[in-house]
Amino acid sequence: MERYKRIIKINITNKDIYKYMDTLKKASDIRSIIHKIGQDIEWDIDAARSICLHILEDVNDHKMMSQVEKLFDRFD
Repeated sequence: MERYKRIIKINITNKDIYKYMDTLKKASDIRSIIHKIGQDIEWDIDAARSICLHILEDVNDHKMMSQVEKLFDRFD
């Protein structure tokens, strides 16, 4: 996880994510944040992985964060 602890900015483009976000109250805010993050990281895969881990940590899903981190490590 150490290499994913850097501060990052990200954008993700995925139809499934946008479909889910549309069901949320602040979908347009989330969409614009994700778009901005994507522009800022410029195809940086480690940064995208870091964002995934940080989101899981922020919602206190530490067990899933650990599992996702192990998955990421398998493909390095």
